Amino acid sequence: MNPQLKESILLKFQPQYKSSFSESRDKFVIYEFSKEQVDSDFLNRWKEVAKRRIGKFYPFLITALSPVYGKDKVINFLKLAKTSDFIVNLGSGTHTYPNVVNLDGSAYDNVHILANLEDLPFLDNIVDSIISIAVLEHVSSPSKHVAEFFRVLKPGGRLIIFVPFLQPFHASPSDYQRYTDVGLKKLFEAFESPKIEVASGPTSALVWLMQEWIAMVLSMGSMRLYK
Repeated sequence: MNPQLKESILLKFQPQYKSSFSESRDKFVIYEFSKEQVDSDFLNRWKEVAKRRIGKFYPFLITALSPVYGKDKVINFLKLAKTSDFIVNLGSGTHTYPNVVNLDGSAYDNVHILANLEDLPFLDNIVDSIISIAVLEHVSSPSKHVAEFFRVLKPGGRLIIFVPFLQPFHASPSDYQRYTDVGLKKLFEAFESPKIEVASGPTSALVWLMQEWIAMVLSMGSMRLYK
């Protein structure tokens, strides 16, 4: 990890996490998904293998094969940031954006901090912006996770988050919930002027559900073949 980035992260950490850097892994290591968590779902286990083998190319593969269609609004979100801003991508997976710190529970090459999303290592009011793309459905305690957003963001800080409304089960490493617009307003009621938009429309939901239905029919009752 570049020394300047390492120092920048250390300045944002709570005192108990300042000694968490692993030289051998070149990451801050606070919490990591166990092998049992990763392997608990057959498809997720193979997704993890693919992510580790092809790394930063995995998002391109998903974009090409996924039935979810929509513009990448993160790029426009980042255009509004200042160069000095401390921006964190929570649950980053193998996605990488310029000048953004990646935090995840899996040790992909691009991840800077291995930590628990429900107990972030940062000080209060220290983060300028947060990115969270298709992550909240995979968190077991969403209200606790959102409270962490609110705690670590500076006053006037910004957040961009994508969550599913209609989508089949997809473990990463598990999958807990779906959201409506009124549910999101309630979950983010502590935030000022939350704006809710459709990220990808009904065609994406229809194509994904049709894909699942065809898989179910052709798998002839075999869960492994279905996945």
